[in-house]
Amino acid sequence: MQQLIGPDYKLAECDVKSIGAKALNLVKMKEAGLRVPPFFSLSSQLVKTILQPLATDLQNWNLALQQEDDANVQKASLNLQNGINKLELDQGLMLEIQTLVRQHFASGAFLAVRSSGSLEDLNEASFAGQYDSMLFVSPSECEQAILACIASAFSVGMVHYRRKMNLREHALHFSVIVQEMIPSSSSGVAFSMDQTANLADALIVAAYGLGEGLVTNKAEADLYCYNRQANTYKEEIASKSVYLDFEEGKILERNLDSTLVESSVFSTDQVHEVYRQLCAVERLLAGPADIEFAFDVDSNFWLLQMRPITGIDASKLRILDNTNIVESYPGISKPLTFSLARKSYDLVFKSCAKDFWISSKKTTQLRPVFKDLIAHFEGRIYYRLDNWYQLIDLVFKSKKSREAWQNAVGLKNAEGRKAPDVWSLFKMVLASAWMLIRHKRRVAIFFRDFNLLHRDFETLIRQEEDAKGLWLGYEKSTQSLFSIWSITVVNDFLAFKFFGFLQARLKSLGFENSEAMAHQLSTQFETIESEQAVLHLLELKEQILKNPDLVALFEQSAKEIDEAILNYPDFKSKVESYRQQYGDRVLAELKMEVPSLRQKPLGIYSLIKSQLKSSLSLKEHKRRKLELRVQSWTQLREKVWRFGLNYFLIKRLSKWAGSGLRNRENMRFARARAYGRVKQVFEKVAIQMYQKGVLETANDVYYLDLQDLEAFCLSSPTSNLKKKVYLRKQEEQRFYHLDLPDRITYLEGDVPRFRKAQKNTSNPHVLIGAPASKGRVKAEAIVVLEPSFDLDVKGKILVCKMTDPAWIFLMTQAAGIISERGSVLSHTAIVGRELGIPAIVGVDQATTLLQSGQLIDLNADVGEVKF
Repeated sequence: MQQLIGPDYKLAECDVKSIGAKALNLVKMKEAGLRVPPFFSLSSQLVKTILQPLATDLQNWNLALQQEDDANVQKASLNLQNGINKLELDQGLMLEIQTLVRQHFASGAFLAVRSSGSLEDLNEASFAGQYDSMLFVSPSECEQAILACIASAFSVGMVHYRRKMNLREHALHFSVIVQEMIPSSSSGVAFSMDQTANLADALIVAAYGLGEGLVTNKAEADLYCYNRQANTYKEEIASKSVYLDFEEGKILERNLDSTLVESSVFSTDQVHEVYRQLCAVERLLAGPADIEFAFDVDSNFWLLQMRPITGIDASKLRILDNTNIVESYPGISKPLTFSLARKSYDLVFKSCAKDFWISSKKTTQLRPVFKDLIAHFEGRIYYRLDNWYQLIDLVFKSKKSREAWQNAVGLKNAEGRKAPDVWSLFKMVLASAWMLIRHKRRVAIFFRDFNLLHRDFETLIRQEEDAKGLWLGYEKSTQSLFSIWSITVVNDFLAFKFFGFLQARLKSLGFENSEAMAHQLSTQFETIESEQAVLHLLELKEQILKNPDLVALFEQSAKEIDEAILNYPDFKSKVESYRQQYGDRVLAELKMEVPSLRQKPLGIYSLIKSQLKSSLSLKEHKRRKLELRVQSWTQLREKVWRFGLNYFLIKRLSKWAGSGLRNRENMRFARARAYGRVKQVFEKVAIQMYQKGVLETANDVYYLDLQDLEAFCLSSPTSNLKKKVYLRKQEEQRFYHLDLPDRITYLEGDVPRFRKAQKNTSNPHVLIGAPASKGRVKAEAIVVLEPSFDLDVKGKILVCKMTDPAWIFLMTQAAGIISERGSVLSHTAIVGRELGIPAIVGVDQATTLLQSGQLIDLNADVGEVKF
C-alpha cells in the first residue's frame, strides 16, 4: 500500500484502516460516477511515519488516556499537539503533494484539508465536527494545515468523545484528505431520513454562500422537507440576511442582496437534483445517508462528503402508511372503530395463514404482527407497514410479485425486500395453484354462508333486547364471519396476480400504457354491486322524472318528503326496498360512528335528491359502458390477431382478473352489510349504557373500546367510563388541526413531530397522479373535504382526499375525479372506469392546491392536471 493515495486510486486497492472512512466514501462516490471535487489522501501509515519523532509524547498521551486522569490527559494532549505543529514534513512528500495539486486540481484552486479516521462517518460513531478542518488553504500553506489536522486528533475534547464511544484506539488509524475547494454560490446538507420529524421524509438544509456559514450557524438556512413517496417537497423559507464568502485569503461575512432575503435558496430543479444525489448515496451506503454538497457559481452540483445516519436501529422502525386503508377510514376515526378494525385484521389474516401454507408454528411466532397490522396514530388509522412486510415476505416470493402487489395497492417507493430461497418460491407456487383450483367453489360457498349468517345477525337485532344476549349473539355471529372471511384475502391475492400477468403481457406486446389498458379490459366482463346500487337508484330517478308530482315532492326537505311519500305507496315501497338492500353503503361506512341509512332513514331522500341533480341516465350509463368495452377490445384487435395465442391468453387473463376485481367489490359490499349489523348492535348497547347512567349520551359509546362494551354487557365493572370518554374527547380536538402525511416512519417510543410547511412547489401549474380511468375533461373544480349528498357536483370535477364506496353517488354526477389518495385498483379507480368518468388518483395535495370554482384541465390519459 502506497502512503500517498492519489485521485485515481481504486476502491479495491484501499480499505478503511488505510485511508479512513471519509476518504473511502469519497472513493466510493467517485467510482460510482458521482460528482466529487478532486482529492488525495495521506494514508494512516504515512501519518504514523510523520508522528515517529514524537514517539515518547505519543506514548505518554496513551498512558494518560488509559489512566483516565483528566489533568494528565490535558497536559499530555497539549504537549503532543504542540509537538505535531512544530514538525516538518519530508521534502520529497511535499514535492509529491505539490505535483498532485498541480496535475489534478484547477489552476489557482484553494485546498480543504480534512480528517479521515477509520471509525469516522460510520454507523457506530460519526465524529462529526470533532476534528479540525482547514478551508481555503493555499498550496504553500498545505504543510501546516496537514499538521494542524493531525494534531486535532489528540485534543482533550477528542479524548472525552473517544471515552464515551469506547473507541480509545481510534487515533492509531488516522489519515488526512486534501481536496479542492469549491467556491460555492449555495451549499447545504441533506438527510435521507428526517430525524427531526418524519423519518419517511428526506430533509434538505440550504444556505447562500459557503457551507461554513451553515455549519457555524452564521448564515440563515431554508428547509426543504421532501416527501419520498410523492416526489414532492414543502419548503420553509427563512428570512436571510448574510452569507459567507471568500476573498483575499479571508472568509468574509457579507450582507445578502435585498432581492434574496425572502426567496428560496434553491430552485425547484436544484431541490430535485439534491434529492436524486441523496438517493444515489443512500444506495451506495445501503442505508440512511447524510451528505454535504455545494452548487458552484455555474450551478454545478458537487458532493463533498457522505456518511451513514447514525443512531437509527432498523429493528425499532415503525412504518405507518394509509394507502388504501384511508378509503375505508377517512379522517378521524374514533376508538371504537379502531378497536373493531384492529380485531378484524388480526382474526382475518391469522385465519388465512393456512391458505398460504404458513405453518402453525410460524403463525404463533407472528402473533404480535397479526395483532398490530394497523395503528391508531393521532386519531387516524394507518397500516403498520413494517408488520405487513413480514407477512408479505411469506406470501410474495418473487421481486416481480411484490412489485405487482405494491402497485396494485398503490404503495409508492415501498421498502425493498430480500430475495427468497428456491424452496419457499416453489412452495408458494404450489399453494397458489391449489388456491386457484378451489377458488371458484370457495367464493360461491362464501356468499352462500354469508347470506345465512347475515340473516341470523338480523334476527338477533330484531328480537334481542338484553345487553348480554346482544353481546353473546354479536360474538357468535362475528366469529362465524371471521372464519369464512379468509377467502377475501385469497381473492385479492389472485386478482393482483392475474392483473400483474395481464399487464406484463400487454407491455410485452407494445402497449405503451399497459396498466391503463389492463384496467380497461379487466373491468368489462363483470357487474359489481356498487354499479347495481347506481342502476337501482337511476331507476328510481327515472320514475320520479316521469311523474310531476314526485318531482315537486323531492323539491322539499327530507322530513317533508318522508311525511308526504305515504301518498305514493308503490314508490315508497321501492324506496324502502332500496334502503333495505343498499342502506349500509354510506360515506365512511366502516366507521362505527357513521350511521347507516337503516339507522338514519331520512338520508335516503338526500341521496335521491342529489342524484336528481345529475344528468346521468340509465340509458346513458349503459351506453358509456358499451362504448368503453368496444373501444378497449378494438384497440387490442388492432395489434393482436384475433385467433392467435396472445389474443386468447389476454382474453383469459382479462376474464380472471375481472372476476377477481368483481369478487373484491362484492365482498366489500358484504363487509359493509356486516358492519351495518354491528352498528345496530352497538347502538342498542349504547342506549342501554346511557339509560343506566354509564354514559352521558349514547353517542359517547364511540369513544370506548370493545373491551368496555363487553364488560358492560357481561355485567363486569365499568367504572370511570365517563372520565375515559371525556379525556378522549379532549385529545380528539388536537387531532383535527393536524395535516398528516400518507407515510410516517419513526423509532419505537419516539413519536414524530410535524412541521407546518408553507407550500408545495414541485410544479406550480401541473399536478401529476396515476391515471385510473381514461378521458380528458375541462371543467370547474369542486373541492370536497366533508362529503354530503346535498352537494352540487353536477358537471364539475370532484377533487377530494379519497373516496370510499358510498362516494359513488357523488361520482356519478361529476365530470371527472381527482383524488389525493388511492391506487389504480381502489374503489375510485374501479367505479370511475365502470362509469366512464375520467379519474386520476394519487394526486398529492390536490385539495390544497386546487380551489372550488377554478377551471382545470384533467387529462386522465396521462395522469396530468393543469390549472
